[in-house]
Amino acid sequence: QRQHQSTSTSSGFVIDISDEDSDVEERRIMTNAHSVDYGSIIQVQRRGYSEKYQATIEALANECDLAILNVQDEQFWDGLDSLEFGDLPKLQEEVEVLGYPTGGDSLSVTSGVVSRIEIQEYAQASSHLLAMQIDAAINAGNSGGPVVNEDMEIIGVAFEALEGAENIGYVVPVTVVQHFLEDIQRHGNYTGFCSLGITLNLLENTSFRKSLGMTEGQSGIQLKSINPTSPCREVLQKKDVILEVDNIELGNDGKIPFRLGERVSMACYLQTKFQGDCVSMKLLRDKKIIDNVQVPVGILQKKIPAHFQSQPPPYMVVAGVVFSTLSI
Repeated sequence: QRQHQSTSTSSGFVIDISDEDSDVEERRIMTNAHSVDYGSIIQVQRRGYSEKYQATIEALANECDLAILNVQDEQFWDGLDSLEFGDLPKLQEEVEVLGYPTGGDSLSVTSGVVSRIEIQEYAQASSHLLAMQIDAAINAGNSGGPVVNEDMEIIGVAFEALEGAENIGYVVPVTVVQHFLEDIQRHGNYTGFCSLGITLNLLENTSFRKSLGMTEGQSGIQLKSINPTSPCREVLQKKDVILEVDNIELGNDGKIPFRLGERVSMACYLQTKFQGDCVSMKLLRDKKIIDNVQVPVGILQKKIPAHFQSQPPPYMVVAGVVFSTLSI
């Protein structure tokens, strides 16, 4: 059902999307995808100014909840400097969230520390990507605002909070932001985040590992099924055991070393790749080791999409009857 039009406010910041070798700065506004998704009119307003400028969407990524906006009016950019990107912060490192919670004209600055970094669900498209949890307050209106370190470098973008909890906010980490931007530079538009398109069995049971022919020092995960649209369906086989990915050992819980004292899902590593890339795997197949198997990763086309790329749904529901385009 179509909803009545409504207004909302979010935050944003200026970045430079030009190539490293370029002498000309190409400034754009970064914000959240859910802030501008299905927006009929998008207006931006500079801090300390009353005038609003028309903006257009240049790139929108629902999976990582990020969007790039452009303003054609050159007057808007006068005196605006772009922020620089920093490194992924460590746990307990102090950060600040800049933005305009619940609207308002004055910039709000809240501070906190990084509580953890792990895979989380992004509500915008029900995708699971690396996310950063902080204990600084993130409220409605903070969405799309920059999260910065003590050097005023961007280390993430605020995008959602945990309902029913106090001072738990989630941030799109700088690594995901930079992957989004590099994807646009490589392909001219946003394409998505890569995966293998497989389901896995964890091998935390000792007897199960022995039945597969794994030795005491070996660890890994077993392929349970392969998506029919997966790019690796011609290389991997059901019941293969993945021992290593690009010489990185997999744990029996499906995780790999991340930083000192931290582990993340193998999916986090695969999401740093781009369409057409391959990873080298060490497999155990029929109790025999197979080294250096080149496995392609790609962007899966889901049969039931989580969103319609900001387009109206291709169906209509009337009195409980669903009408859609004839597919044959």
